[in-house]
Amino acid sequence: MLNLATESMMNDAKYLTYLGLSLTAFMGSSLFLLVMIHPKSQSYSVLPMIYAFICFAVGIATNLLAKRAESASAGSRVEGPARTEVRRLPQ
Repeated sequence: MLNLATESMMNDAKYLTYLGLSLTAFMGSSLFLLVMIHPKSQSYSVLPMIYAFICFAVGIATNLLAKRAESASAGSRVEGPARTEVRRLPQ
């Protein structure tokens, strides 16, 4: 069984991986939309629109996975000892 610190680090790594994939997919979607607006060749037809839609769907899915990994990571955070207030006695 993993300890809480290792589990938290694994969830953080999953979060960063899914977030990176999500951002990459959204950037790919915008790239394909730009190709659709200004195609190099007329043979592209609707292909950039299909690719943009697929990238957008992948971006949404990986973003949801990132949010799930973030919430799992927040639930397993290792809390330090409670902070106590030190009061000085009057002299």
